[in-house]
Amino acid sequence: MSQTLKKLLTFLAPILGAGAIGVCPLCWIGSASLLTYVGLGTLIPWWRWVGFGLITFGGVGFLLDYRAHKNPSPLILLVLGGVLLYVGRYVFLSTWGAWPIWGLGAALIVAAVIYNTWLFRKQKPALPVPNVSKETLASILIVVAATGGAVFLLADQKEASENKAATIAGSANEKFAYLSENGNSSCSAAFASSISSMPDGSRLQGSCCSLMNPHRYSEQVEGLEQYTSIPEIPPNPYDIEAGLAERLMDYYDAELTPAQQTAYDYAMANSHEEGPCCCKCWRWYTYGGLGKLLIQKYGFTGEQVTEVWNLSDGCGGDEHFHT
Repeated sequence: MSQTLKKLLTFLAPILGAGAIGVCPLCWIGSASLLTYVGLGTLIPWWRWVGFGLITFGGVGFLLDYRAHKNPSPLILLVLGGVLLYVGRYVFLSTWGAWPIWGLGAALIVAAVIYNTWLFRKQKPALPVPNVSKETLASILIVVAATGGAVFLLADQKEASENKAATIAGSANEKFAYLSENGNSSCSAAFASSISSMPDGSRLQGSCCSLMNPHRYSEQVEGLEQYTSIPEIPPNPYDIEAGLAERLMDYYDAELTPAQQTAYDYAMANSHEEGPCCCKCWRWYTYGGLGKLLIQKYGFTGEQVTEVWNLSDGCGGDEHFHT
């Protein structure tokens, strides 16, 4: 194998993979924006696998390098880093909130690349490199793989638990308690971008800014019951299907007639948040799209859109809605 290809496999591939996955939120936004700009936006839901594919190629390069320096540590660090990066970014669906997990994973990947490169540049390592037999190496890799499998299994269980509120049987108090303590919603742009790549059945749960208030929660849910005949209106602003949110976000750029725009502008001026949400997070674009859809498809007036937005405010807090 040529030296150039080996360098691509062992140095660039893992770093590019970590960046494509989104070691930092800005990395993910940048890669997603670039794909959209060049007309490849349909690849965004698969982008995580592109990133992990690059890390896997790096692992292949590490395996080839192991034959030369006989030190399994870089490969082990790479595998552990990949597992932690996946859990932090795609299981917890978080940017800053799970940084101890994905941050450690990213650091391990970088450390693996640097250490693997150092092993070649250092003719005599400062510390003796153990002579690891093939059987020992195989055992180590099995342990690492088993650990990774256990992490993924626990992560899947957590993800299933987070979606429990969608079908939870019991009182409204039970559902409120679950959503207020197990929310995954975030105001970050990276979280909004991640919605399109969430697995089927995923839900956006909890409040964004302030703690949920039980009295306000009950008023909102009860107030939204009048719209059960309109499937596009989420019945619970703190428990929204990710697929529905994505469809409504796509509707945000819909063009309105002058009369329809007047109704929309009324809602913008008279809703409690002076818009679909208090900030331009995923809720802003989701409920902004919903407002336009309601005006176009159901003939909603500005007053009606205002009421839906007020009842659907997912920021949290203790403001009351008496309609």
